[in-house]
Amino acid sequence: MKKSIISLFLAIIFLFNITAQAKIYDVTQTQTISKGIELTNIKRLDNYGWLNINIAKINITDDDLELKLLKNKDDIKKMQNVKTLADTYGTEIAINGDFFSRSTSSSGSPVGVEVIDGKMIASPAESYDKMAIFTHNYEEISAIDYIDATMMIVAPNDETDFIRSINKYDDGSKISIYNTNWGKLSQGSVGNLVEFVVEDDVITSINFDVGPVEIPQNGYIISFLKDHTTFMLDNFIVGDKVKIITHFDFSDSKVALGGGTVLVKDGKKATITHDVTGNNPRTALGISKNGEDIYFVTVDGRQTSSKGVTLSYFADILIEYGIYNAINLDGGGSTTMVAKKFLETKNSVINSPSDSSLRAVINGIGVVNTNTDNSLSSLLVSANDTVIYSPVKLNVKGLDSSLRLSKDFKYEDVTFKILSGTGIIKDGYFYPESEGKVKIKANIGKKYGEVEINVLPMPDILKLSQKEVKLKTGETFKLSLTGILNDGQSAQVDVEKCGISATNNIFTLEKDTITATKKGTSVITFSYGDVSTSMLLKVDTDSSEEIPSDVRNKDNELVENKKENKNTFKFAVFGNTINRKTLLEFAVTRKLIKEIENNNDYAFFVGDNCTAESEKLKIINASDGQSFFEEDDNAFITFSNKDGRMSFSDFLFMKNSLLKTKSDNVFLFFTNKIVLTQSETKLFETMLEDLTKDKKVYIIHNGTFDVMPQKNAKYFSISGVEEIKQIPDALDLFYIQFYVDDGNLTYEIKNIY
Repeated sequence: MKKSIISLFLAIIFLFNITAQAKIYDVTQTQTISKGIELTNIKRLDNYGWLNINIAKINITDDDLELKLLKNKDDIKKMQNVKTLADTYGTEIAINGDFFSRSTSSSGSPVGVEVIDGKMIASPAESYDKMAIFTHNYEEISAIDYIDATMMIVAPNDETDFIRSINKYDDGSKISIYNTNWGKLSQGSVGNLVEFVVEDDVITSINFDVGPVEIPQNGYIISFLKDHTTFMLDNFIVGDKVKIITHFDFSDSKVALGGGTVLVKDGKKATITHDVTGNNPRTALGISKNGEDIYFVTVDGRQTSSKGVTLSYFADILIEYGIYNAINLDGGGSTTMVAKKFLETKNSVINSPSDSSLRAVINGIGVVNTNTDNSLSSLLVSANDTVIYSPVKLNVKGLDSSLRLSKDFKYEDVTFKILSGTGIIKDGYFYPESEGKVKIKANIGKKYGEVEINVLPMPDILKLSQKEVKLKTGETFKLSLTGILNDGQSAQVDVEKCGISATNNIFTLEKDTITATKKGTSVITFSYGDVSTSMLLKVDTDSSEEIPSDVRNKDNELVENKKENKNTFKFAVFGNTINRKTLLEFAVTRKLIKEIENNNDYAFFVGDNCTAESEKLKIINASDGQSFFEEDDNAFITFSNKDGRMSFSDFLFMKNSLLKTKSDNVFLFFTNKIVLTQSETKLFETMLEDLTKDKKVYIIHNGTFDVMPQKNAKYFSISGVEEIKQIPDALDLFYIQFYVDDGNLTYEIKNIY
């Protein structure tokens, strides 16, 4: 049977041709900021790349939480970055606000409205049918919509004209108004710019080339260029009464803020009225369906770690995460989210601004906690590790009713009690006495908190972080030992609790730190319980010693001389079939095929160079790329990851395959050891955890032989003909023989010769 058999055995072929931005998978992490505020970070992989999304959910009905428009408190024209604004107002969390236009590098005006405590600081956008508004009233009701923001000035003779803006930098081509919110002085009449001074709605003077004048406390300045509009000069004189008509009223608004298009309306994507095209950083302000929650949302962009999104895709994300109404705020380099992380008193920048520094903006919106009662309300108990072999430090924090650090808390007042399990608590450390789960309670009077610690049984495998270490005399190296159970559970092992032997005395060991003392090599063996592992230390030399094999407890899935029955499903796994293309390599491959073709249902070859063929045996070469099929309650998925990496296509194929499978055993074959970034590793592990619940997962790749259980899967590496350096090496080659009996898997290591 030829290698093209793959195409005949694919139960499902996932074909995709994604042109629009589409999600592959999300890795989410949610944390509490303080009472009533949750922050969710989403690392999303889509077909364009990675996205970094932050969504803050704020229960605005909480009596202690208050929404604030963030402005420079001294000068509404002066711009500041969001962190400075957040620090000034003492917010728990904040984002940037409206779009703006600059007058100078440090001053500008918002495009839309600004309202603080019922007072309109700046008027709505001139393009009010395209630029929406967010409002939040004194009854804690929020709304997002477009409003009729027409402003008219009426002369004594009933002639009217439009007012373009209030308290915004303007080119003077239309009528603008400035009141004391703008500052003490007007911009000043100069050249063609004319200013009308109005007090108690009566014109008190008309200024030409006078320069800046004081803005009346009970009035305002009307400003315009006389060569663009003569309405005021044609229809008013000193002493005339001025009447202004508007179609809006913000007197009931605690906060109002301008923005761009409505992104989501009543749970559905809205028509885009103000588009900033392309994949860019984005900021949005949203409302839940019941109106009780406000959402601050940012998506980073223009970075490898986050490409950015279109407004249409941004709306999809908002809807996906339960946001019922939303407005687009300023994005790009302005996109910023700042928060006090849990138990922290200072603000941190949560997202990754695209300018690599914080941009000054005209306003922001944030949430302040108004609760002044900082008395002790509860205890938060944690441990440095909750899965352990060794003693562990117990940490206790005192919280107030808003889940902030309480100033009343004193660690020396804490008493500990073991509620279940065994061990000793001394000087803030828990010392385990036997395996099992231990529940610990911390008290200060009636205030308490609990933590659960899992003390593992003695390990089946002992693993060093590094098997070979090269140092110069006097240099140091910090050891890291992990104890691993055959079911994948693991914890750090205290080096001082290990038995230690060495072939040469060329080092000293203090706690977990090796110090090289003289030239030479030494094999250092660490023993813990029934298991051991060794490392090679080289000091000022390239000489070598053979590292002995690790001593492990028997893997309960490893068998010898398996007794098969007629229903046993069998398959063999080997590495590369080609390395240097020698006759010996071809002979070894032929011998292997002959050895396994009459006694297996399938054979899998992992590695970049696999070209095995058989007329009798169903052969899958992982180097041929993505494939998926199921047989006898086993799912088989293959990938060709030549450089160790997984492509976006690989992740999508993996997701779709895992979603589809009904099998209890899942096998993933890779041509090389998987080499992923931190984000990719988290994604890979999350997909396995989410999509293979109640399944056994085995990951097999080419490499030096090893079997290593981990949290979500058991990893096998198996080499191929690349191990042949000379003729005798062929006699040591082996393959892995797998057996599945009624869903139960076992394996055997078999020599080819």
